[in-house]
Amino acid sequence: MLKCEADLKEEWKQTVEDFGEFCNCSWPCDDVTYPGSASSIVWPSQNSLQSFLFSVIIKTTKNTKAYQHYETLKSSNASQQEQYSWVQRHFLKLNVFPKSNVVSVTTEVPKYTITDLLCNIGGCLGLWVGMSVITLVETIDLVIKVFHDIFTLQKKSIGSA
Repeated sequence: MLKCEADLKEEWKQTVEDFGEFCNCSWPCDDVTYPGSASSIVWPSQNSLQSFLFSVIIKTTKNTKAYQHYETLKSSNASQQEQYSWVQRHFLKLNVFPKSNVVSVTTEVPKYTITDLLCNIGGCLGLWVGMSVITLVETIDLVIKVFHDIFTLQKKSIGSA
């Protein structure tokens, strides 16, 4: 890890910690994590310096500061090494690539929602009301059968007497 990268990570960590003291924010429901790493190489190489100077600096408009600095350097008859040092001090090529094509997404979802609660209560009430109606109908049926049997027995006993 580069020293500047470590310094930036520490600065960012401190900024986040300082911000957390002032923020009453809840934790996010979604969290996307992109693992990364950093590497560096000397750029441009000595072999590609002329190509870089031509494609980036000479082809740019003459109103840019980079072009004006290069013209000043060139007019002072700077050596190839001085030009190379100047390019390395003033330009940066940054390529950002994912470490992996796999993205880890963590989503927090409630296990039991209000809708689930209402559906369960409604289902239970429907079951209880349904059983109550069936019990009521069976009770009425039983009372009718009992009265039917009593009247049938009374008719038989009156008819046989």
